[in-house]
Amino acid sequence: MFNLSIARKLLLLTGIPVLGAFVLAGLVAINARHELARSEALGSIESLAELTENVSSLLYRLEVERSKALLALGERKPNFAGGAEAAPSEPELSALGRDLEQAERATDRALVRLREFLAGRDLSRLPGRLASELAGALGQLSSLPGARASAARGDSDPRVQLDTYGSAARGLLRALGALSELTDDGELLRSMASLVAVLELQERASIEHALLSYVFAVGDFPPGTYRDLLTLLTEEHSIVEGLRNNGTAQHFEAYRARMRDPKLAATERFRKVALDAAEGAPAENANLWYATQNLKVDALHDLEMDLNREVHSRALSKLHGTRNALWTGSILAGSALIVSVVLALLIGRGITGSIHSLKDAAFSVANGQTDVRVELKSKDELETLGNAFNAMTEELSRARCATREQARMTRDLEIAAGIQKALLPPSPVHPEFEFAGRMRPAEEVGGDFYDVLSHPRSGALWLTMGDVSGHGVPAGLVMLITQSAFAAYFRANPLARPDEVIRGVNGLLNEQIGARLKDDKYVTALLLAHAGGGSFVFAGAHEWPVIWRKAKQRCEVIEAPGPWLGITAELEHIPVSSLHLEPGDILCLYSDGIIEAKDELGEMFDVSGLERALNGAASTSVELPQIADRLLQTASAHAPRRDDDWTLLLVRRAA
Repeated sequence: MFNLSIARKLLLLTGIPVLGAFVLAGLVAINARHELARSEALGSIESLAELTENVSSLLYRLEVERSKALLALGERKPNFAGGAEAAPSEPELSALGRDLEQAERATDRALVRLREFLAGRDLSRLPGRLASELAGALGQLSSLPGARASAARGDSDPRVQLDTYGSAARGLLRALGALSELTDDGELLRSMASLVAVLELQERASIEHALLSYVFAVGDFPPGTYRDLLTLLTEEHSIVEGLRNNGTAQHFEAYRARMRDPKLAATERFRKVALDAAEGAPAENANLWYATQNLKVDALHDLEMDLNREVHSRALSKLHGTRNALWTGSILAGSALIVSVVLALLIGRGITGSIHSLKDAAFSVANGQTDVRVELKSKDELETLGNAFNAMTEELSRARCATREQARMTRDLEIAAGIQKALLPPSPVHPEFEFAGRMRPAEEVGGDFYDVLSHPRSGALWLTMGDVSGHGVPAGLVMLITQSAFAAYFRANPLARPDEVIRGVNGLLNEQIGARLKDDKYVTALLLAHAGGGSFVFAGAHEWPVIWRKAKQRCEVIEAPGPWLGITAELEHIPVSSLHLEPGDILCLYSDGIIEAKDELGEMFDVSGLERALNGAASTSVELPQIADRLLQTASAHAPRRDDDWTLLLVRRAA
């Protein structure tokens, strides 16, 4: 019987389909058990949802308490901004104190609920990062009673208060972010990413709430807090972009709908008053600001609660599906096992040995081992199948390596696409000028940037051009920070002096690059502000601007002396220069990648080559975009290969 062909053996082995079902059901059961174990790391999916809600609730209570504490601290200061006549009365201060005590009790209750929840769980089953972040956040909260006592005595430093609450809040946010390690479900991860992003926005709105409540109460910024406010605004923009890119479209639209509430419009007026008071005393009603910004924090809290419910719902749905798969797989596996054992006894050890070898190899492949080989000497079709299996595992190993590499490249390209999209300004329009910008990155992510910022009501116009040292994702991140900083300054005060803006952006970059990114990058950047009548004043250090003079039909190079940004925290003297464009003149701003492009003999394109190319294109072409394209075509003909980013911005004054 053992010398029969496999076809005759299969006729005898009528239960082989059942054995196949057993193997398939076993794979389903193994995968289901794995998913179920990950989902129930806290004991149940309900526990996971309860942990998320407890941490979110404690975070919100800390934010409410912080805002009330800073408002109370400011209004108790002897130098209250409203003067002796506007200072709060004793009954008002007592009411404020009672309100703060209620907020502290609410925080304590939320903390007790979280501790009681964790006390009843085996935290050793949690992922290491999640357990560590939870322990760190609870440790930070141990300093809260001391901060409260200091505030009650009236001798507390507002920055100490902000740091105390902020450290605990950041720890809780990191713990919520670590919850993503409990699942690899795409939809659930996107919901959790949106939840964390909204909590980040809520935290920054709460910090601004607390800080400006104190500032408006005392009429001044404590040392260093004005820069903290600018940092908050910059980070808020980045987090909103993260919510747009990483969350679902529905989540982002839900956020935008809440932020468009007319009741929140007044917060921008208060914020502008604070930003305009960099060198003066902000005069606003602290209680009115507190009530207005509180609406924004509550709106974000409502959205956070909706996302919490969505995360809970998605997690329950996934868990139910996993349990059903485990139950079904277990039944199929048990039934197939009984039938397979009976049939194996009837057929004998010859064919079962080969099948068991193939089965074990299949399980190994299902568990991630692609280097498995089977050695069959049955001299029948099973041996041929074994050889085909070996060929399949070899091909699977190669395919898995290729898939990993493709996934890495895809992630890099997604990052590059996001940064490049944020880099390029939308089609800028100004009544006195027309613009044409081009960017050709050397890698997926470029470090150059340019921007055209205009203000329709005031007629203000800023032109920025810059280059971050290095290439790749780190340079792209610094580029995005720099461009966002210029844009934030423009929105805050479009009439600011270029040297003042350069000084502020330098301080922000020095902190972000050195303290946060732990990097040694620097930025060369140029800011040109339109002074009216075709005249610009500018500051910064970058490649010297080139102007094509229509009347003279030739180019002129304008010197641009100034400092590099991000290297030192303070800049002493920042030169301010000027240039003037007559009608039809073209201003050319560019990065060093163009003029340092080399041909096969190592000769650079240089500024002289740029001047010749610009003069030739401007003399024969009318449309500004066509001039920009011809200029880059000339540079490409000189240096077909790009070793650095090529960035170009042309600005022509209307005739």
